[in-house]
Amino acid sequence: MFGQIPAEEIYNPRADYDYRGYWQAYKNNDPITKQAMNPNDQSLHYVDKWKTPYHESFSNESMYANPLTAPRWQGIPESYKTVDPRTGQPIFDEHQQMIDRLLTSLLHPAQNAIDALAPFLAGWK
Repeated sequence: MFGQIPAEEIYNPRADYDYRGYWQAYKNNDPITKQAMNPNDQSLHYVDKWKTPYHESFSNESMYANPLTAPRWQGIPESYKTVDPRTGQPIFDEHQQMIDRLLTSLLHPAQNAIDALAPFLAGWK
């Protein structure tokens, strides 16, 4: 289950997820430990309960959250955002993050090709 997670991530005091807490709950058959696919990026998603304040999408659903000040999820699954409960301002936009990652993955190879050709093209006039 945790084979793909590097040990330094599990034991890092600033880890963005409490994998050890999750694992303890999983071993005790806690039903909340059910994993699911994220509808936005089709990656494995662990529940928010063990997200730490270092996680970019930390929310009031975490056991480490202050219920009065922690960001709250808002929206529909395809466009979830966390918002500041005091101001209503978005903090993390899951859908926008997926778009940014997709664009970066598409543009990165093109930029590498341009960088590789630049010395050859510089000599052409």
